[in-house]
Order: sequence, then C-alpha cells, then structure tokens
Amino acid sequence: MIIDFEGEPARPLAERRIKQSPLQDVAGMLRSFHYAAFAPLLARPTGSSIARDQFVKLRNWAEAWSLSAANRFPRAIL
Repeated sequence: MIIDFEGEPARPLAERRIKQSPLQDVAGMLRSFHYAAFAPLLARPTGSSIARDQFVKLRNWAEAWSLSAANRFPRAIL
C-alpha cells in the first residue's frame, strides 16, 4: 500500500489513510512530476552557480519533461 507518495510525511498516518477521491492522487502525481523536474535545478548547493543560458536550457527541458510526463500519466493509468 502506498500511503504517501506525494511526500507529506508531516501528516499523521491515520489522516493519510482516510479515503479520498482518486483524482486527488492524480493531482498529487502531476505535482510530483513537476517537482521532480525542477527540484534539482532550483535546489543547488549554496555557492554553486550556473550560467544564465544553461539555466534557461535546463528550465526549458524541465518544463517540457514535466508536461510530457503529466500528459502521459493519465493515459497510462486508464
């Protein structure tokens, strides 16, 4: 059983086990795809830098990947 795939461990386990709409899980996965694409780009170690043109390329890639994953996910679960 997956009880907290979207990463909210601060919520009590009993609360996370309450039945919810499956659409809420789908929305959580879509958020997770976006987070997975952008987290490494935005959470670089302190003091590290990246050239603006490289940042823009990586940002564009992250956005494209996030959108692609979000578009494919609902078709994959149906």
